[in-house]
Amino acid sequence: MRMTTQQKLDCLLRRFDELAESQGDGVTLSAQDIALLMEQCGFANRNEIGFYIRSLEGRGLVVADCSADNVILQASITIDGYCYLDSLNGH
Repeated sequence: MRMTTQQKLDCLLRRFDELAESQGDGVTLSAQDIALLMEQCGFANRNEIGFYIRSLEGRGLVVADCSADNVILQASITIDGYCYLDSLNGH
């Protein structure tokens, strides 16, 4: 099943939440994380994941820190991002 753009954004945000030890922590995606995101969220490659991370940043849900070539993909969820996750989870 192909995910919609919004579902992919939500999937990526949830994954950052799972990987962060506590709220506000930055997360750097490992090769394993990237492979899992491609499998679970339907991303084609690192560049697409970088594009989505930057899109989440544009919406104020994360603070992105990705290299221009997408070799380093990292971000931390903002307080608005956590509030959005709460709404997704029915809280």
